[in-house]
Amino acid sequence: MIAAIALVCAAASVSPAARPIRGLSLDILTALRWEVFGRKQDPVASPAVVVAMDEESLRTPRSRARRC
Repeated sequence: MIAAIALVCAAASVSPAARPIRGLSLDILTALRWEVFGRKQDPVASPAVVVAMDEESLRTPRSRARRC
């Protein structure tokens, strides 16, 4: 029975119909893990940095000078 469930899940994950939600699967699993087990560490104490650049800012002369 477990093998059948695993086979169905594997087939569904590689199906072209699942293509639009492929990026969300990891996000959903992470959110479910946090709900079930709680967070392991305080997000405020996490040493992570996120840098986001939009295309318009990236194409400015100042940005181009820094990349060279």
